[in-house]
Order: sequence, then C-alpha cells, then structure tokens
Amino acid sequence: MIDSKNGVIGLAIGDAMGVPLEFCIREKLQKNITTEMLGYGSHNVPKGTWSDDTSMTLGLIDAINKTGDIVPNDIADNFVKWAENAEFTATGVRFDIGRTCLRAIVNYERGMKPTECGLNDEFSNGNGSLMRILPLVYFCYAKKMNNTDIYKVVRDVSSITHRHEISIMGCYIYVLFGIELLKGAKLNEAYRKIKEMDYSMFSKQCQEKYNRIINTDISLYDMDDISSSGYVVDTLEATLWGLLTTDNYNSAIIKVINLGNDTDTIGACVGGLAGIYYELESVNPNWINGLLKYDYIVELCEKFNGVLNETNSKKMPKDNKDMFFIDIREREKREKFVNEILEFEGMSLINNNADSFDLAKEAVIKSIFPILIDFKKLELDFIKNTTTAAAAITNKSKFIFPEEALEKIENRSNEWKKYKEEVIISLTTRVYGHEVEYAEKLVEKYEIEIFEEFFLKNETPLDCAIEIGYCCG
Repeated sequence: MIDSKNGVIGLAIGDAMGVPLEFCIREKLQKNITTEMLGYGSHNVPKGTWSDDTSMTLGLIDAINKTGDIVPNDIADNFVKWAENAEFTATGVRFDIGRTCLRAIVNYERGMKPTECGLNDEFSNGNGSLMRILPLVYFCYAKKMNNTDIYKVVRDVSSITHRHEISIMGCYIYVLFGIELLKGAKLNEAYRKIKEMDYSMFSKQCQEKYNRIINTDISLYDMDDISSSGYVVDTLEATLWGLLTTDNYNSAIIKVINLGNDTDTIGACVGGLAGIYYELESVNPNWINGLLKYDYIVELCEKFNGVLNETNSKKMPKDNKDMFFIDIREREKREKFVNEILEFEGMSLINNNADSFDLAKEAVIKSIFPILIDFKKLELDFIKNTTTAAAAITNKSKFIFPEEALEKIENRSNEWKKYKEEVIISLTTRVYGHEVEYAEKLVEKYEIEIFEEFFLKNETPLDCAIEIGYCCG
C-alpha cells in the first residue's frame, strides 16, 4: 500500500523548519546551528508555519484527488485559490509567492492554456515547480509509468509555472529519484540509477547544467561548494547533497536548513525525499507536534492514498483520444472555420476598398496557412487555393503568384516534411522502438494533430513522438 503521508508531511516539516531561517547568511547559521522548529523569524509567522512550497504541493494533491488524474486546469485553479484566497495555507494568510509563479498565475487568469502559462526564458528557472513536484513521485509510481510517460507528466505539471527545460529537467530528476526510493532502493543506489537514466529529451546545454549531479558525485563536494540559492539547479544539488551525506531524516533537515538563503524550499525538497526513505517514525516528534494543520494535511494525504492505491494496478490507456487527438466532427468544424475565415477576409478587404491583389494574397496566406486542413496537398493545393481566393477577392481573373511568397511557402513546406521525418525517426529509435512502417502510419493518421499541436507551436519532433507514443503505445 502506498502511503503519501511519509513524503508529504516530511516535506511540510522541512518547509516549516526552513521558513524562519530563509534569507539568513550561512556563516551566521553555522556558528549557531538551528536544530529545533522555530517561529517568528524571517517572515514573522508562528512556529510550524509552512510556506508556498507546501501550499502548492497540497494544491496539486487536491487537484489529483478530484479526478484521480492530472488535469492541468484543476491544478492551475487551485494555484489561483492559493494566490488569491490563501487556500491551502497554514494560517489563512499567504505570506510569500515567487515572481515566476505569480506571473504564470496571472497568465492563467488571462485565459492562457495552463501548460503554456509558465515562463520559458532561461532567467525564469527558480525552484518554484521543483518545490511542489513531490506528488508526482507517488502518482507516477502508482500508475507504473515508464520514463517516457513520467517525462510527459512532469513536463506538463512543471510548465504551469515553469516551462523552461532546465526547470523541467530538475523536476524530472527529482521524481525519478523519489520513485527509486519508493521501489525500495537505498539512497546511493537511487542516485546511481538516476545518473544512468536517459536525458536525451533535453538539450545538451540543459544537461550540462546538471553535470555535477549526473556526471560527478554531488555527495563528494564540500559544503562551501554547495549553493543554497533559489536557482533550480542549486536547489536540486543541495537536496541530493543533504540526503547523501546524512543517515537519517532529522540530520538531513538540520544540515540543509543551516545552509541559509532559500532554506524553506531546500528543507521541503529534502524533507519530501527523506520522508519517503526514512518514513514518519524517524521524524523528531517535536517537529511533528509543532507542524500547523497536521490533521488537515493527513486528511488530504489519506484521500490521495485512496486515489493512488485504487489505480496502483492500472496502466496508462493506450488509445485515449480524449487526451489529444481530434475526432471527425472536430475536423469538419475546422474545415468550416477555414472557409469562414476566407470569406471574412474577402469581405473585409472589399469593404475597405482594397483592390490590391498582393494585399488580398497576403491576407489569405496569413489567415489560412496556420489552420490549413488538407496537409497532404500542402504544396500544390495551398498555392492554388490562396491565389484563387486572392483573385476572387479582387475580381481578377488572371494573376501571377509572387516568387517571394512562393519561395516562403516552399520553404515552410520543406520544414514540414523534415519535421514529419524526424518524428518518425524519434518513434523508431528514441521513444518506443516502433518499426518504421508502423511509425509512418501513425504520422500519416495523425498528420493534422501533429501539424497543429506541435509543428505550428514549435514543439520538438521528439516531444511530438513522445506524445504519440503516450497516447497510442
């Protein structure tokens, strides 16, 4: 039976232990090591108060409890409830929120798709998604996911606030490590296994950021070499270093919160994994008794346990079209939409007395190309349809298609062909090892979805292949 209380309460205690010490200077802390749960420190909050780390973790758990699955809208809704109404907090007051998380939540409230709300620049790689990713350790373990499926879920959940690959990779490593612990691995064994994992879905530049974790031994570094900043890479390094250089939950927490700086998040990240490994029986009872709203957290975890244990014997669906692929009726609606756009553009130009063929041609290209339906005839019919439409708008029976526009369309068409080829290669060599013929049939069958959901959104062919494999097996 899976019991999430070990990790979740372990996380909350590590968070509460670190809250009073946040932003403190390491040198001062090292002169007077903190070993007890305190109150009224950096944030002037009562003893046992936990921060955004635990609040967002509980918000994620509550969202999963609603449906038994990962629904990004439910998760983002809970983040809004926390940010605006102080739900999932220890005292009914939200006293901290990261800049990146705040901007992502604002994006969601403005109507953006939840998995696109997170910031995607390299300077937005704080630890705000790593600090709340622990529930996915339990969820992915209960679902018996392979690493491809784990990556997809981690990517989507992290992207609600942190969409850059550096943040996603940090979360991915953390979840893989936690899953190994749930499987019964020792700390050093779990660390060895994550070092051997495939991280080819991330760029080389991204992988290099985690070089000290993956290609060296982080446990051999001195404390002076470990940063406790809010940068996701630093937080993950400090987390694994704290775990691998101690032999019990209490020592691990004490060691990392006395590093100073972002002590609540590092305490939470260590506490979650240490809780899984050592379990609650090993935790200082004074810390457990001091944790605010302990019963509330236990209640959420018990519901989460019910979800996890109910699905523990189930596997991810092999052909869940509701998750990604569009049906015939949706295709017909989109075809109708294309025609309506063409008609609308034509009427707009006529009403504005625009009789320039070039202007009409440009309007039609901009309107129809991003949502073109008949991709199999992309090269010929697209040129034919757009020029015909432009001619009809301007009442010209003869026209010459500009070479510059023709070249642009040809280049884009070649990009599309190359993209499909790379998706097929990824399906056959890097994802599920499909036969080439089967991979080609998958790409042909779901050509529209691949074009709209991945090619036009500049997603990598590997991500596309992972999604196809995730839904089709």
